[in-house]
Amino acid sequence: MKINPLFLAVRAVSAEFARRIYVPVVYGGGIALFVLLSLSIWLVTMSGWWWLLLAPVILIGLVFLTAAILVQLAIAKLRPGQTAQQKKTVRGFVDSLQKTSEAISTPKFIILFRLVKDLLMPGKGSYIDELSGTASSLRSGFKDVINLF
Repeated sequence: MKINPLFLAVRAVSAEFARRIYVPVVYGGGIALFVLLSLSIWLVTMSGWWWLLLAPVILIGLVFLTAAILVQLAIAKLRPGQTAQQKKTVRGFVDSLQKTSEAISTPKFIILFRLVKDLLMPGKGSYIDELSGTASSLRSGFKDVINLF
């Protein structure tokens, strides 16, 4: 059974866009948790009462780590198998999409929400189709991505 090229293109673009949001959040959150955990451990060495701070920090760290792993697995599952040319084209299209979204000042999480909504509830036109219709450079880029799948 052959999967619709439009659906594969939307999945590839969504996965790439989600990855671009995911990576900075994980690095930033990981660094913040590391600093907080280090500070908490240092405070515990000063007084045993600081265990009251360390316990929630450890719990938050475990929740963060679990969420990060689950999101990484979801992104990996969402991303379709791609050739090098497809990856390059998808990355180029996502670059254009980000520039356009920055120009119209749409927050990234709203774009990601709309892309995920298109995946879960496919309809006549997708958000990318709608957005690329308003920007002529995106239209040709998205058609290139669809043609590669």
